[in-house]
Amino acid sequence: MGGGEYSIFNFLKGINREEFQPIMMFSRRGSFSEKVESLGVETVFIPYQTVELKSLINPKVFWRNIKAAFQIYKYLKNNKVDLIQCSDVLSLLILIPSKILLKIPIIYSVIFQYELLRLLLFNVLSVLFVNKIITNSKFINNYLLNNTMFLHIKTSVVYNGIDINLFQPVGDRKNNSFRNELGITNSTKLIGMVSRFDVWKGHKIFLEAASVILKKNKDIQFVIIGGLLNKNEMPSINIYYNEVMNLYHNLQLGNKFLFIPHRDDMPEVVRGLDILVLPSQNEPFGLVLLEAMASGTLVIASDSGGPLEIIEPQRDGFMFKTNDAESLVTVLDYCLQGRINLSEITVSARKKVEEKFCINEYCRNLEKIYRQEIKEKMEY
Repeated sequence: MGGGEYSIFNFLKGINREEFQPIMMFSRRGSFSEKVESLGVETVFIPYQTVELKSLINPKVFWRNIKAAFQIYKYLKNNKVDLIQCSDVLSLLILIPSKILLKIPIIYSVIFQYELLRLLLFNVLSVLFVNKIITNSKFINNYLLNNTMFLHIKTSVVYNGIDINLFQPVGDRKNNSFRNELGITNSTKLIGMVSRFDVWKGHKIFLEAASVILKKNKDIQFVIIGGLLNKNEMPSINIYYNEVMNLYHNLQLGNKFLFIPHRDDMPEVVRGLDILVLPSQNEPFGLVLLEAMASGTLVIASDSGGPLEIIEPQRDGFMFKTNDAESLVTVLDYCLQGRINLSEITVSARKKVEEKFCINEYCRNLEKIYRQEIKEKMEY
């Protein structure tokens, strides 16, 4: 699961079930659908095919998704669904028959920047079929408004939220199960990056900075936690992963730099880190920053995109120049040399998450939009 899936999961945990009955629709079963079902949320499986947009012209893919579109229409009609929310252009295409025939309002979530073809198609489809567009940061909202037409009256920002009861600080990391699993002593600094493999996530910058830091200080362990999502549908992800692994081998980092697959025990993982680094280029939001800040873990992020709306440098975290390994090394050195009041920074970070980025705030803001769209549908 990536940040987008966790945001949906958090919303399903916090939504007012007395007022709204959520239903999640999937193309197939998987770990995410199982987690959703564990919340007692109804799930539906319609076998549409997820592919890159350019592959939609493949006759087999095209007809399979046409069939799925009308299966979805029948389900929505029979179950008298009042509102649809989606966050993928392919899903939006498949929902067109339902939108035309049933007049159900569609809310679309934009959670990252799109390549040109996807952006153009999204723009056209949103003008015609989308009632409301939600972005997860001002950064993404501004990107959208600057690169599309006729959508400004439909967009609004709703920040994601996390479960602050799940992500809590601990006073002593020596009993942390993640650290113990890796064999990390209490005296060793564990510096981590939590991210799936995507070309804009900054894995190479993290590797390059680690190479420099390890030459100065051996009592440090670096780790990347995350796997490859959609690797079968998007060959570019496999190419990027191979580039990252080639750099790792060329830098000869050995066992001082570990790669850990996706984990489901994220509260324990981020609590076990001494420092979490988010080196993305124009990160849309940065949910993992909130998780680490709520857990008492020091955060360092690149100075672009969503993190600029989360971190106040020197107060609740630190920032470095985007795509600049030398700048990251400088900030890491500053933090590792004990030049900061760690307790003051982590307490301030926790307080910010509690006040601005908790599940309750996130859910109430989305529910307000839901009510408005449903009300307009009833009046129509």
